[in-house]
Amino acid sequence: MKFNRLDEADIGEFRSMVSSDRFSTGESNLDLHSRDQSRHRGIPPEAVIWPIEQSEVSEILRYANRPSIA
Repeated sequence: MKFNRLDEADIGEFRSMVSSDRFSTGESNLDLHSRDQSRHRGIPPEAVIWPIEQSEVSEILRYANRPSIA
């Protein structure tokens, strides 16, 4: 499956979906979320979002499911 990289417009859209303290493109957060307990090599995400409300999850997934993103 091929994924497109986020552009500034996408990042702006995601930023608008949650409060500023629940969205990050900071290197330390991206590095932290690039690994798990598996033996697979970690790949840093382009952004990290911490939704709280079900409506936020729905809005994020609806946007991320667009052909320009995934």
